[in-house]
Amino acid sequence: MWWTDTCIKTSEKEIRNQEKKIQYTFEKDYEYYLLKYNWISIPYETVYWITGRKHDDLYDNYITEHDKKIANPMPEYLVPFSPNGRWDHYCFNKKDNKICFWQHDCYDYEWNPDYECDTFTEWLEMIINESLKSLLDD
Repeated sequence: MWWTDTCIKTSEKEIRNQEKKIQYTFEKDYEYYLLKYNWISIPYETVYWITGRKHDDLYDNYITEHDKKIANPMPEYLVPFSPNGRWDHYCFNKKDNKICFWQHDCYDYEWNPDYECDTFTEWLEMIINESLKSLLDD
């Protein structure tokens, strides 16, 4: 993993506070990640933290992406945890606890979540492998 040392450690109490704010209980593997790292940046991907600077904070981005004032707010049942740099996000789906991809310019009436994987651990493995492949192909 790259760039994990610049974050502020988090606690179980802070995790519970975040869960309460977004009305979603994190899966155990994501909770473990938060307690161990709280933030990570892999080439081409970042995962929001819950304790640290306001930029790239999970809750602030959750509020921003669900704001009804923006052109295409994110559906309420999605929790964004990783941006792709083009206003799209990997998200936890509150409906089924799976990981999906939300594309900001696909409007709700034409959009179905793009399933990515079942767990945060699977997603992280997929992203690391894609990053390594991309770096090695360059």
